[in-house]
Amino acid sequence: MAQGKQKFKAQKSGGSKKPQNKPRGDLDVAIRNKIEEEITQKASSSLHKKLSVLKAPQGKGGGGASKPGASAAGPSK
Repeated sequence: MAQGKQKFKAQKSGGSKKPQNKPRGDLDVAIRNKIEEEITQKASSSLHKKLSVLKAPQGKGGGGASKPGASAAGPSK
């Protein structure tokens, strides 16, 4: 065995640690939103048409039957 070396490290008190996940999570979200805004601005400035950000539809509808005259049975003859 090695002489003069500790076999185990001394345990540190766990009372001084504070959870830092919440501030870091908020910071990550803020950085992500800022990057999305910058990318949208750069992309819209390079296009001749205005670029808009689309959001997911609300509810369970799915939007499959949103066209008038469309039916689930298919085209009728």
